[in-house]
Amino acid sequence: MPKRRRCDSDVNKKLLNLKHKIRKLEEQRRRRSRRSFSPSSSGSNSPSSQFARSPRSLRRVSPHHGGLLGVCKHPGENYRRRMRVLSSSDEESDTEERQRGGDNEDQESQDPLDENILQLLGPNVAHKEVEGSNIQKDLALRWEVILKQGLSMEDKNTIIDGYPIPKNCQAFNPPKLNKIVSAAITDSVIRRDIKMSLNQTQIGAAASAVGLADTTLLKEEKEEHNSIIKQLSDAGRLMADLFPS
Repeated sequence: MPKRRRCDSDVNKKLLNLKHKIRKLEEQRRRRSRRSFSPSSSGSNSPSSQFARSPRSLRRVSPHHGGLLGVCKHPGENYRRRMRVLSSSDEESDTEERQRGGDNEDQESQDPLDENILQLLGPNVAHKEVEGSNIQKDLALRWEVILKQGLSMEDKNTIIDGYPIPKNCQAFNPPKLNKIVSAAITDSVIRRDIKMSLNQTQIGAAASAVGLADTTLLKEEKEEHNSIIKQLSDAGRLMADLFPS
């Protein structure tokens, strides 16, 4: 019996809270009806008056009716039903408040700013992805296959062997791990160092190929080759910057 009395007391508290919510919703509906209807058309046919006068609207929240919130044989079930209705009314009220607040914020954020304020914010520079000029179609197709599948080990070794590091640019040779240091570090660190060394070997061979092509054009001393010389030099500079990493 004490548990049932405690449950009934909690239910009564929830009912009082629910009635307060209902009154709040009625006031909100009356305010909206006053905004949307003129005085001549807001008589007895307005939604708020119908809601206020209709006894069916109160039947859902009255504990004396046997509808959705009517008294049932099991207090726990009755409590759960009331909680579901209370939760739904809370969600509707919160949703309406968020919508009104969002509309006000959107309106404020869309107001144009003064020109002096815009200058304080700095230039409006949108990030745009710049696409380069098209390269030869067959060359692009071959590079796309390599980007997706990679080079075979045989092709990779053949290319690297064809472009040894120049004598006057030995810094493109990857550094070798000291045996004493190798004995003191873990296997995972050794594997990471080996992988970096292989990548550096490949970058060095690519830089050698670019350097040889650039050197050939520089020897010819033709002005029409200047743009190509610059492009090859830029490629070599980027690879030199990438090599230590």
